[in-house]
Amino acid sequence: MKKLFLILLVILLVGCYTMLPQETKSPQESLLLQMLDTSLSYDVVSRRVDDLENTYNVHSLILYNDLIFKIDVSKTDFADETVIYGIAIIYSADDWIFMNGEVMIKTDGNLYKHEDENPYHKVGSGYVLEILMINVPKEELIEMANSESLRIQVRFDPLTITPEGIELLRRFCTEYVE
Repeated sequence: MKKLFLILLVILLVGCYTMLPQETKSPQESLLLQMLDTSLSYDVVSRRVDDLENTYNVHSLILYNDLIFKIDVSKTDFADETVIYGIAIIYSADDWIFMNGEVMIKTDGNLYKHEDENPYHKVGSGYVLEILMINVPKEELIEMANSESLRIQVRFDPLTITPEGIELLRRFCTEYVE
């Protein structure tokens, strides 16, 4: 009987708590929650850039996201009709992994090697940020999207793109590449 009473009391308290007004999160708390969210969705970010040399549009999509790595695929359209496809591998944690610029991409049947000759490295207050950015030929990006398995390696163990991530890439290619 005591056990049943305790269970009902807990249910009642939880129900009352959920009816209370929820506390508004600070911008820092909201940003932290976004960073900890590793779910994937088809959310293409498009932006127009007007700088002193060029005007261009960038369309980007996150196709891999865990607590320390993020992989972003993008298409950049320049005003002169030049198009560049790229992949950014972003590492953020509390210690260096010293990404040296080499990126390997393995599809079902092929291994591609790319090099970022100027990797970005930054130390912040309690974090390290490393970014590799590579240009990828259109045909290779389409092959990646049509692959059953896709792995990207930047330093040690390869990162495996989930079937969900491959489907997001396939959809991105259908809308922005082909």
